[in-house]
Amino acid sequence: MKKLIFLGILLCLNVTAYAQNIPFNDINFKNALLNHARVTIDTNGDNQISFEEAENTTFLRIDNANISDLSEIKHFINLGYLSVSINNLTSIDISQNLKLRELHISQNKLTSIDVSKHLLLKHLNIGYNQLTSLDVTQNEKLEQLSASSNQLTSLDVTENKELENIYVANNQLVSLDLSTHTKLVAVNASRNMLTAIDVSQSAGLTNLTININELSSLDITKNPELQYLQLSGNDLTSLDLTQNKKLEILYAFSNEFTELDVSMNTELTLLRFPNNKLTSIDLSQNKKLTSLWAFNNKFTAIDISNNIALEDASLGNQPLATLDLSKNVNLTSLRVVRSQLALLDARNCNLTTIDLDDNPNLNIAYLTGQKFQTTPRLGISFKNCPEIKFICVDEEYIAPVQNLFNIPGYTSCDVSSSCDQNYYVISGKVTFDLDNDGCDSSDEGFSDLKFALSGGSIGFREVFPSNSGVYTTIVNAGDYFMFPIFENPAYFNIDPAPSFPPTPIRFPLDGLNVIKDFCVTPNGIHNDLEVVIIPTGVGPRPGFDTAYTIIYKNKGTSTQSGSVTLDYMQDILSLVSANPNTTSITTNQLSWGFSDLKPLESREITIVLNINKPTDTPAVNDGDILSYTATVTGTTDETPDDNIVLLNQTVRNSYDPNDKICLEGDTIEPKDLGKYLHYMIRFENKGTADAVNITVKDDIDTTKLDIKSFIPLKASHSYTTIVNNKKEVEFVFNDINLPFDDANNDGYILFKIKTKSDLKEGDVINNKAAIYFDFNLPIITEVEAVTIKKKVVEEPVFTDYFTLSPNPTTGIMSLTPVNTNISVQHISIHDIAGRIVGFFSGDTRDFNVSYLYANTYFMKLHSDKGVLSTTFIKIN
Repeated sequence: MKKLIFLGILLCLNVTAYAQNIPFNDINFKNALLNHARVTIDTNGDNQISFEEAENTTFLRIDNANISDLSEIKHFINLGYLSVSINNLTSIDISQNLKLRELHISQNKLTSIDVSKHLLLKHLNIGYNQLTSLDVTQNEKLEQLSASSNQLTSLDVTENKELENIYVANNQLVSLDLSTHTKLVAVNASRNMLTAIDVSQSAGLTNLTININELSSLDITKNPELQYLQLSGNDLTSLDLTQNKKLEILYAFSNEFTELDVSMNTELTLLRFPNNKLTSIDLSQNKKLTSLWAFNNKFTAIDISNNIALEDASLGNQPLATLDLSKNVNLTSLRVVRSQLALLDARNCNLTTIDLDDNPNLNIAYLTGQKFQTTPRLGISFKNCPEIKFICVDEEYIAPVQNLFNIPGYTSCDVSSSCDQNYYVISGKVTFDLDNDGCDSSDEGFSDLKFALSGGSIGFREVFPSNSGVYTTIVNAGDYFMFPIFENPAYFNIDPAPSFPPTPIRFPLDGLNVIKDFCVTPNGIHNDLEVVIIPTGVGPRPGFDTAYTIIYKNKGTSTQSGSVTLDYMQDILSLVSANPNTTSITTNQLSWGFSDLKPLESREITIVLNINKPTDTPAVNDGDILSYTATVTGTTDETPDDNIVLLNQTVRNSYDPNDKICLEGDTIEPKDLGKYLHYMIRFENKGTADAVNITVKDDIDTTKLDIKSFIPLKASHSYTTIVNNKKEVEFVFNDINLPFDDANNDGYILFKIKTKSDLKEGDVINNKAAIYFDFNLPIITEVEAVTIKKKVVEEPVFTDYFTLSPNPTTGIMSLTPVNTNISVQHISIHDIAGRIVGFFSGDTRDFNVSYLYANTYFMKLHSDKGVLSTTFIKIN
């Protein structure tokens, strides 16, 4: 009996001992507790976790343990700290862990979590899950909330007055109310959809990150402790930083800033504001600045001479003309790509790397005193800088830099250790102030003028602004005089106005770069429209489609409405398409209406026509002429000559893709001397790689053409223009990257120039162009010859082709062919006042005119031979 009792006691003890160990659903959870916890959980070393051991645990950190089931966490009722981040949890029940002060459960797969009973919770980290909602309204002691990278659409933290740090980036929040939080130190709400955020009560805020939202305004004037600010990717147009004197780091990428005042932020060490609209910035007070990114703004100049501590600068993608870094002795990295940079002075910097790629106007680079890296590659890059003429580097870098330009055909760059060859830059921007409220960054650039530059060693040069109004030119030492010249000087005022006697620009006395910006305003009301028609694509071939662009422009100062018409040879040309659609189509004419054409605005009409084949009637053959007349009509025009333009094209069976043509044709009449001719130079990349840069040179015959009247009109791609020595025109297509596939390898430049009025009949205007593709030898176009001669028009005689009888007639008449070598398109009858009183198709031969009153009438036959006319008498 005693033995049986003893055995029973032993059995009960064993059962009790077994019952004290926790059974786990997820072996990874148990293994983590035994082997990877930061503290010892298995205190008795039996490789089991008992209920008592669980209850005794107050700190538990088992991150990255491949745990998918945490059900047994309910037994750890005394936990104050729990971290189970980077696991595979899809749910968690912490309803028994009410002593938690810190909970870290980021980078799992949770879709929900309940912390409403955790009143002691101070730190909650649940970022990188799949939460769509979160209720923290009961967690009044919460000091830090990390809930970034979830799917939250709303979050109420108004009850969490103790919050110091809140991180809710990468959610879908449309609002976040922080207006009553006085203890905030750090906020990160980037990548949401916030339209506003109020941190005015957070005087101790040091870090604010709100990138990529929809903010249009931000008030941080009540945050004097702010040191770190990120607000990139919003819609901010202004920012007051005057009260943030402790600010050290500012990221302001991709907003709508036109100005940024950092003059009070003397502690700034990092300033980055690319992709905005700034034209200037004062950095003279930011002497601790070590990193500056300002690319893709609208700077034509930037002064960083006071920023001696600067180590890293990126300033490209803008019309920056010159850059003087000679005082930035600590600069180690510089990137200025895709800008209008013409001259760089970086003497005595500490550069190890410099990237100057894609600067089409770069002529001069002073780079002595550097420590460029040479391995694994040279820390200097000048790719796609076709105008580079002179580079000054220390002796040890001459050979490796020269190797950068060992490209076939590229021999113009001088690399030297002597910086005695000083060059200088004149640059600026012309802005159009249409509303007369002063030129500012919201106004458009003005390009309808040129600058005449004389003096120094250049003699005479004309510089044309780009479409954005920016101009740049390189000169040597000397005194220079510069004058603006308008096509119509009475239309516009310019500020500053030319002075008499003029004030010279003096190099080197005036520094390396002189910036002369101009503001143009309308001078009264002037109505002046212009129209041009240009062939596009392949030239006209029998049986094929041919394309044209009509460009009409308001050159005046008043808004215009009106119409554009195109007269064409409808008998041999069929309309395929028009964009925009025509407003009317009549015989031989297409019409378009337009309205609200602003001053200096231009619009385009594209049309495609199909040309008759040699087998059609009427036929079109090689050598035939296609004639077009484009007309623009608006309010009474001050210069009506350019309201109408002619285009005469010779039909060919094949074309040279690189050519120069006069759009008016190969003859002009003496009565048109002194008027504009329109020249088009076409080029095509027939190579096997993209053409990065293309230059077109045209040596104008100034004995027959008036160079003073030269005006570039239109091009297929962005370009700059300069005229040297009063005759040498250069069109520069830098960074054009013209493809070599047939669908996209074409380009053109169009300009107008007046003939000399003293030419005589029989004179010939010869002209050709040279087209340079990258560094290859030029392609010389065929000579385009325009002869001055009167057109002899042989009027067809009606009786050579038809008879009309009876004449006089009481009503019925017949048209009888005499010669069948004629094609009639249509027939019209006119009264003695010229009004059309009858209209018939070209094949009509019998006419009933009994409806006419007794009188004399004219019959006109419109044919391929011209217009044949005869008269007939209608009697009663």
